[in-house]
Order: sequence, then C-alpha cells, then structure tokens
Amino acid sequence: MGNSLQSMRGGSLSEEQATHALALFNSFGCDWQVSLRGSTKLTQAITDAMIVPASGTLPDVASDRRVVEAAICSAYQLLLELVEHIFTGFPLLDRFSASNQ
Repeated sequence: MGNSLQSMRGGSLSEEQATHALALFNSFGCDWQVSLRGSTKLTQAITDAMIVPASGTLPDVASDRRVVEAAICSAYQLLLELVEHIFTGFPLLDRFSASNQ
C-alpha cells in the first residue's frame, strides 16, 4: 500500500468515535495541518504527525458545518486569531459563504 492512509476495520471504533473521527478529518483545522506539511494527500506519515484533541474533548457534533467547525476549534482550544488565520487559508470559503446567505 505504500504511503497511503490505511482504512479502518469495521467495528474497531464505536459509532461516536467514528463520527468524531469523520468530523475531525473533514474539518478545516485538519485540512490546514495537512497543507502546512506541504501535502494535498493525507498519508499515514501525516496522520501520525497530526495534532488531535484529547479523547472526550469533542462535544456532540451536529449536521450544521458551522457548529461542527466551532466544536472542533473549541476542542483544539484555538484562539480566535488562529481560527481567522486558518480560515483565510481557504480563499474559496468566502465565495461559498456568500452563495449560502
């Protein structure tokens, strides 16, 4: 399999753990960490080096993307200035936000 990220075996995570893992891997904070390492591909080496919030620090996640992102930023205990910095790294986000108003 080379340097590709391994998949998870079914049943190895509870439903809650799987939901939290999916929320993390789909978050801007995770995407930002991957791009900081100069990659656009999520490899095993990158996931091994990623910073993740401690188990149990993620509140229940909702279907609203804004609520999920806020919960993840809170779990990482990010200061507002860093959150703003992370979001400015995604130039198409402004266009997406404007089209959904």
